[in-house]
Amino acid sequence: MMKNDHFQPFDVASIFWIYEEDIDSNKDKKRGKLRPGLITGFTPDGKAVFQRITTKFKNKSPFIKLRYYKIQDLKSAGLNRESYIDIKDSRIIKLDNIVKRGSLSEKETVK
Repeated sequence: MMKNDHFQPFDVASIFWIYEEDIDSNKDKKRGKLRPGLITGFTPDGKAVFQRITTKFKNKSPFIKLRYYKIQDLKSAGLNRESYIDIKDSRIIKLDNIVKRGSLSEKETVK
């Protein structure tokens, strides 16, 4: 796995999700919201590969719950609410759209 100067795999970041209608626009100011994500690697062109993090778990179906990993050490991850990593779907985003919050603790990254 690659790393870059600012981020490494297992970093938890605030990711700026651009609203879909603004993705292809030429607006100077994009609209969106910040959401947490777990960086898992980097593409050859330097973008971050990440998994989404959610607090929504309780009302999910048993099938969907199977694809979530509960974060044990919220303080180390820079999170303040019970949170889960969606391990099924990876996403890719430019590094200028993310800010580091924390990292998964060593006990969570050892297999």
